[in-house]
Amino acid sequence: MKEKNRKLLYDIEKKWLDGTISDEEAELYSRWYNWVQNNEVKIPENLATNKAEHKRKLFDKIIDKLDAEGNQFRLYYRRLNGRYLRKKLVRLSAAAVFTIGIIVSGIWFYTKDNGKNNNKMVTDVTPGRSGLILTLNNGKQILLDSVKDGLISEQNGVKVYKKDNRLVYEGKAAGDIINTATTDTGRQYQIELPDHSTVWLNAVSELKYPVSFAANERKVTLKGEAYFEINHLKKDIPFIVETEGKSIKVLGTHFDVNAYGDKGNIIATLLQGKIAMQSGSNLQTILPNEAVVSPIGSAEISVKQVKASDAILWMKREFNFENLSLEDIMLQIQRWYNIQVVYDKGVDKQMQFNGFVPMNQNLSEVLKVLELSGIHFSLKNKILTVMK
Repeated sequence: MKEKNRKLLYDIEKKWLDGTISDEEAELYSRWYNWVQNNEVKIPENLATNKAEHKRKLFDKIIDKLDAEGNQFRLYYRRLNGRYLRKKLVRLSAAAVFTIGIIVSGIWFYTKDNGKNNNKMVTDVTPGRSGLILTLNNGKQILLDSVKDGLISEQNGVKVYKKDNRLVYEGKAAGDIINTATTDTGRQYQIELPDHSTVWLNAVSELKYPVSFAANERKVTLKGEAYFEINHLKKDIPFIVETEGKSIKVLGTHFDVNAYGDKGNIIATLLQGKIAMQSGSNLQTILPNEAVVSPIGSAEISVKQVKASDAILWMKREFNFENLSLEDIMLQIQRWYNIQVVYDKGVDKQMQFNGFVPMNQNLSEVLKVLELSGIHFSLKNKILTVMK
């Protein structure tokens, strides 16, 4: 880092400590932090006599600033075994997300004298990234992680391209030709379907679709989770998503379908337009900021009010831990970091959290945020043990 920039960042951090930082300076520091998320960071020792004091001072000043901003920062406490523990995370402004990360998410502190890292973790896991396995109609598989942009396949007149980490279809085909797009753990990908609808596929998900849609309907099959932005065609040809015995019918709209089934439910959340879910003989239509929920293996359907944008935070590479249990959070982490999660005896899997945490950081940094609740973790050979 150039000396001029180093001095600027040093001055901004001092302003955090004395409470004079502006919103513009906080945003500048936020952008810098996200840019060097997993890099080594040097912080001058003369801001505090030791690392613990430095963390405490900076954290206290941030708390004061965020408390003054009202509902952007929320801490909750619960009495447990005679102690008050933080049981929920924080809802932060963009400028504040990085700051909490600095304190509790594992930026390592260095001294100017020796430059040695005194807190380096022996093992860690890097975050997920874009990646997809495309299975053609003939069974051939193409790993898009390892191919360059350009034409990757041609099937009965339909050309398939990789463009800027997107899968794009062009042309029309004769006959029923099916492709399957699959994301592994730690992978997400964007697909532009033959009708120019766009699908964002989350980790551990699968989408089956024809390379050329029928004249009277557009039908795909989903496992896992995907966000859809459906192209509204002039002929009002319906778009149908089938998953676990449920059918979601739309025309032109934006919605998310979570069909992981971890908790036994299929959930469709609407951001724009209108969709209808059919389960057995039951049919339920919903409007924006509503979610329709249907248990796997049951025709039952229910509707709930939601903040729909929270359902697609994964597209922005942000974990959504709002009103989730520890068990639900670990399922997200397991899919994104390609690890296995196990629990020690006595761990409360239903411990509740609130908060939003960036996904573009190493696993250790996310875990340090969760450790504010009093739980602990051990990682060995990609097996993460959750401990009291």
